[in-house]
Amino acid sequence: MFSLTTRPPEVIIAVCFVMLAMSLFGMYSLSQVDLSQLSAVQISLSVASMAATLLSILGIWSMRRWGVYLFVVVFLASQFNLIMQQQWVVGSVFIPGLILLICSVNLKRMS
Repeated sequence: MFSLTTRPPEVIIAVCFVMLAMSLFGMYSLSQVDLSQLSAVQISLSVASMAATLLSILGIWSMRRWGVYLFVVVFLASQFNLIMQQQWVVGSVFIPGLILLICSVNLKRMS
């Protein structure tokens, strides 16, 4: 399932590093929030979203389509969450949209 013998294209490696940096920033941001102000559901959803993002990075790195599909689900869920919290801005789709564009170009190479 996960093969280190097949090296992904450089653009996919770059995408994975950007996604990892975004995930680490999200984890750092969550650690800076006063968790007593968040509900248990919000905390659980944030942790699940970060875990799913890390799993999608693994899938994309290993050139699996499910990694891209999982990232699409996480992306749509996060956009919906931002809209519901009235925190959505156009910039919130730029980097994930660019990642999805790059992954969609390489989707035929993935198994």
